[in-house]
Amino acid sequence: YQRRVRDKLPSCTMASYMVVCPQGVAYRNTPNFNDRKSTAGPSVGTALTGELVAGDGGMYYLQSPQGYVPFYKQDGSVVLGPSAQVVSCHCLLYTSPSPRDS
Repeated sequence: YQRRVRDKLPSCTMASYMVVCPQGVAYRNTPNFNDRKSTAGPSVGTALTGELVAGDGGMYYLQSPQGYVPFYKQDGSVVLGPSAQVVSCHCLLYTSPSPRDS
């Protein structure tokens, strides 16, 4: 199973992502899922910055100085997620003071 992420990627080419796969991920020599490097790759929680590139089979990769990292595994599980988490905000309802509060 190969997942296409073309429509989910930002329009810019440079971006930062974090490894979210619990087992970590192996770097690739090229943007080909089966072209794994023999050296250890980044572990979960590692932030990576690089260029977004299209690879074999319609998959996309982050090209970092150490190698290529796929956004998804072949089974569809997520490897890279956003590096900055969105913080939820709470809205406070403001009401103007009543004339009695003056």
